Amino acid sequence: MRAKIFVVVISLVLCLSVGGIAVASEMGMVGKQVDNTDVVFSVWGDSIAEAVLGASPIGERDGFGYYGLVGRIANFEFHNRSVSGHLTGQFYDYITAPDDGARMNNTLLKTSDIIAVSILGNDLLQNDVSQMVVDYTDGITTDLDANVAIAKEDFYMAMDYIRSVNPDAKIMVQTVYNPMFVGSAILWDFARDALYAKGYDDAEIREVGGYMLDALNGVVFDYLNDNPDSITIIDVRKAFDAIYNEDNHRGAELFYNDGVHPSNEGHAVIAGLYLEEMVKLGYLETEDVVRYYKDIRIDQVKRLYDGQDGAKDAIKEIKAQDNYDGVTNAFFRFAEGKIAVLDKKATEDNPYVAFEETKRYYIDKSTTVLGLPIGLLVNEKKSYIEFYNDGTMKLQIMLPEESSALVDELLKDTDLSTVDISPIISKYAVELFPGFTTDKVMYSLGLLDDNLGLSFVGLDPEHEGVKALIESLEEDGKLPSKLSIPDGLGVKYEGRYTLREVTNPLTGETMQAIHMGAPYENGDGYVIMTLAENEDGKEMVYFSLDFIQMYVKAVEK
Repeated sequence: MRAKIFVVVISLVLCLSVGGIAVASEMGMVGKQVDNTDVVFSVWGDSIAEAVLGASPIGERDGFGYYGLVGRIANFEFHNRSVSGHLTGQFYDYITAPDDGARMNNTLLKTSDIIAVSILGNDLLQNDVSQMVVDYTDGITTDLDANVAIAKEDFYMAMDYIRSVNPDAKIMVQTVYNPMFVGSAILWDFARDALYAKGYDDAEIREVGGYMLDALNGVVFDYLNDNPDSITIIDVRKAFDAIYNEDNHRGAELFYNDGVHPSNEGHAVIAGLYLEEMVKLGYLETEDVVRYYKDIRIDQVKRLYDGQDGAKDAIKEIKAQDNYDGVTNAFFRFAEGKIAVLDKKATEDNPYVAFEETKRYYIDKSTTVLGLPIGLLVNEKKSYIEFYNDGTMKLQIMLPEESSALVDELLKDTDLSTVDISPIISKYAVELFPGFTTDKVMYSLGLLDDNLGLSFVGLDPEHEGVKALIESLEEDGKLPSKLSIPDGLGVKYEGRYTLREVTNPLTGETMQAIHMGAPYENGDGYVIMTLAENEDGKEMVYFSLDFIQMYVKAVEK
């Protein structure tokens, strides 16, 4: 329980970070686009599709994540409803659940013209894939076969459901790529050592991964074979393999630091596959794809790498390309090894629709994170969501005034020095927030504020406990054995929001949505709040983040 409380704090920080990502991803498209805004493109599935882990910096999620590239280049009305970590069975439960507020998930599924699905990967990844690899080389496939069988049953149910509620939709399902390459973190050390001991080299280990993925991806191909013309397969596995086989270095660059998720370049490759299908369907021409894609990449060079060596030459190189892959190569060979600089202040002139007067909603006691009643553990007078009439907002979650004593009690028997967060820092923080380093803790925390508007409240660097925390992190990236914090510590997000009135196309019901960040005209904010009344007739806002099981309700006093 005490360790879980610590995870909750980290989750709250992540929530506010992700919630603010739309702030910095509001770049415009140059030139006149084809008008496909009446086409609804929705993306469903797992973390690959959600693109929270993968896009770097995180503020460029819509500009690097494949769903955003497809939606923006094709000029669709686009929505991302993926949930990181979902197994195929959870995906089925998610898409069959009724609507809950302004996100209208079930209605969106029923009314989308194009439905893109990324799923199945977690059915292996979350079931000790390292041991399954070792077992496979011993001729033992019991666990692999069992997991694939369960995934197949769930996948068939999910596809059948989608087709039953939206028979006219174009359903696109992508295959799972092979993440096993030299230096990949997908395998635990024990598994890699065991395979080396058996005489396998890195190329042969990758082949083993390929054989296992043949079984997993076979689920998708079997479904199409059993249901002809029911889905379009986006063969990401084949495309990634072709790049890796031609150039091992570039193949490895398709992956994020964790060796699991696609990198920015990996997302670009996936987007290209989807865009090829959009051209086949007649939504735009190949030359349109290249032109709009150039606009996005040139804009990113100007914003993210302004003044850095080679930036002007990179723009010329991008302009000189005559195909999608050429633009991808030109951009990413330039960006390789460089640190992007994301500045939220550069986007503060984006249009918005705001409340006429300041509105404040206090975090309700029913709020939960990871199943814990976090609403009972915060300062109810100082934890709130506040919206201003200039389109800015503040979301603040504060611990009670006596929080130091609370933390001491919760963690009194826990040695936090055994909690090594350095892998999390190296795999995720440095990618999500370029320049982040535990060598300079306060500087790195400043990056969160400068780039995303995220900051800690009451974090006094002169407080003895905070000093000990900083020293420990800067020394070896670990927590001190005992954690002592100042009273009244909290986290705060300051950014933008926009109001949108949404109408359910099936029922005609109208709701007021509040998007954290200022989303694209055709897209969503990552966090979509619903404005409603509670059972007592008081105005409230509520939202959920499924991947950390966070359900937030805030009520106007």
